[in-house]
Amino acid sequence: GFTKLSAEISADELILLLNAIYTQLDRASNHIGKIWKVDTIGDCLIAVVGGSVDCEDHASRSLFYSCCIIREVAHIAQRIKKEMDVRVGVHSGSVRASVLGNLMP
Repeated sequence: GFTKLSAEISADELILLLNAIYTQLDRASNHIGKIWKVDTIGDCLIAVVGGSVDCEDHASRSLFYSCCIIREVAHIAQRIKKEMDVRVGVHSGSVRASVLGNLMP
């Protein structure tokens, strides 16, 4: 997984790789719309579809975005000739979120 890959390439290469992945995922989320990237932690992306905006089709947007994530990671893995796996979790329904403390993460 990610830990093995990060040990095989330099820190600069890893940053470039993560930037390439997240840039493609940002493009996909902009195309799909109503997706809010909450946080990124290394290779982990946390996103919300709809959030404070009404979004009747949040479930289908979430699933479509999930497919985009899998496709984009596969394309990049093929391009750099490295094995990269991806796991996607989807929850559909209401969510409650808040900033804890004084600053956004």
